[in-house]
Amino acid sequence: MRIKKAQSIYMEGNNTAVLLLHSYTSHTRDMKALAESIHQTLGFTCFAPLYRGHGEEAEALIPYTIDDWWEDTLESYQQLAKKYKQVFVIGLSVGGIFALKLAQQFPIERLVVMSVPADKSPIQVKQRIIEYAVRYKKLENKSEEQIQDELKKFEQLPMDSFERFQQFLLEMISDLSVITSPIAIYYGGRDEAIYQEGALEIAESVSSALIDLKRFENSSHLMTLSKEKDSLYKQIIQFLSPVV
Repeated sequence: MRIKKAQSIYMEGNNTAVLLLHSYTSHTRDMKALAESIHQTLGFTCFAPLYRGHGEEAEALIPYTIDDWWEDTLESYQQLAKKYKQVFVIGLSVGGIFALKLAQQFPIERLVVMSVPADKSPIQVKQRIIEYAVRYKKLENKSEEQIQDELKKFEQLPMDSFERFQQFLLEMISDLSVITSPIAIYYGGRDEAIYQEGALEIAESVSSALIDLKRFENSSHLMTLSKEKDSLYKQIIQFLSPVV
């Protein structure tokens, strides 16, 4: 089965831009429907960049680390900041980590983060890429024997890049108090506890005057694709609207 590769999403609109950052081992489909909703409702320019190595077979992720994806994020933000009057940032999971990191360095007008963990062990990060590899290879209609054989390369990967992932996250978490941007923090009631803990820690640690903390009871980790996505989109649009 031939799988169509994901691409970055760009929707030209008015002089307000929204940077939408997808999750780890996923791709821009996380943000496509949300971007369309924001673009159609508010007329904002929307850009969802695809991180290096994402949106294709899991092997493509191996050469890259979280620092490469942060570099992709930083470059995307700077491109928007040069061209548009104001830039809002929305991030899901690792995209939320990057969104918070941006807000530690730049005066982000509005910040929305979803499903951000309080911590993530190197083993958990490595397991995510293995699980992604299995899903992708099944879509390619590979046999179980072939899949298990191809997984060996992932199981033998050194832990360095996964340890760096955890370090990057913890460094960002330790510096949350410098964030003053108006922020919306959303998490799913059906997600793992570490993501719910992350939402509460962010809310308690940032120095923002405006904090919109909300639990979406029936949402899982990929909140933008969960059954409550329509309510989530409305909440986000409402949060972004007052700045127009």
